[in-house]
Amino acid sequence: LSAASFKSYQKIGAVSASMMKNLSLIIAQDNESAKRFRQLGAHSAQIRVAGSLKWVINTPKLNDNGAKEAEIANDGADLDLDLDLGVTGRPIWVAASTHSGEEKTVLSWQQQIISHPLLADTLLIIVPRHPERFDEVAELIEKSGLTMTRRSDEDAISPNTQVYLADSMGELMKWYALANVALVGGSLVDIGGHNPVEPASVATPVLMGSYTQSCQSVVDKLASVGALYQPNNEFYSALGTDEQLSQQQKIASNQPSSDDDSLLYQQLQFWLSHLELAKQAGQAGAEMTEQQQAVLHRQLSMIEEVIQQYAKPPFEQDLNQDVNQALI
Repeated sequence: LSAASFKSYQKIGAVSASMMKNLSLIIAQDNESAKRFRQLGAHSAQIRVAGSLKWVINTPKLNDNGAKEAEIANDGADLDLDLDLGVTGRPIWVAASTHSGEEKTVLSWQQQIISHPLLADTLLIIVPRHPERFDEVAELIEKSGLTMTRRSDEDAISPNTQVYLADSMGELMKWYALANVALVGGSLVDIGGHNPVEPASVATPVLMGSYTQSCQSVVDKLASVGALYQPNNEFYSALGTDEQLSQQQKIASNQPSSDDDSLLYQQLQFWLSHLELAKQAGQAGAEMTEQQQAVLHRQLSMIEEVIQQYAKPPFEQDLNQDVNQALI
């Protein structure tokens, strides 16, 4: 229950309190949500904190060696697409599920990134959130002066391609898997942030802006293991050697008055310049995602208990069989 939704329910306090009393079980994703439910009139006995279902997505399967399947190979050679991406050996970052106002920022970052001699061949993949904005984003890229290839044109990415516009549907996880770093959209502008578990699940380190109210608990957990960078996130734990950590601290200290965009750009540049460290951060995210998968079965068990509590003979046996089959 977000802070914004909580305020809306508060405006109809009597109705909200009545609604809370008619619920047998409230499964909250975090302590803050549980607190808000109580403030709306729910009793503590009704509420269970079980974690966020944002962690539960179709994560890629691991082979017997614990390695990811071919569709998430970073060289793109085995990516299940009907075109030759031609990106072997290039640093790649993706700006995914972007909204109006975010593409302009990421295009500016890409211009700065490719100005560095060691990162001149970096490729940016942009995946707009809404299909109706594909042409609008294409126009923005053209105006930026960056060389673009569009997914819808089914053209191969040439060595000169600087921005790849992924104007397609249903392929987001493939772009996340292909990238060395992922910026999750809806977080540079006040949308609330989209799910960072998606890139984390394929071992890609994550960047997010300050607008993450829709998924803050997930953001904080990923930040705590160094898999996600968010400016001024108190839980963020940077990964790397002493020398690399010192370099990150130096970047931050050199820009004491930097805004969030500048700090995000610095972290992006750092990860693209230290791909092994970016890979380490991504792997930490994949491990955290795997650990959190139990939230689904935990919540299903809570729901099963409520169903069994209210089930009455002669239907109870059949109901238990149906629930167990659903869990399987």
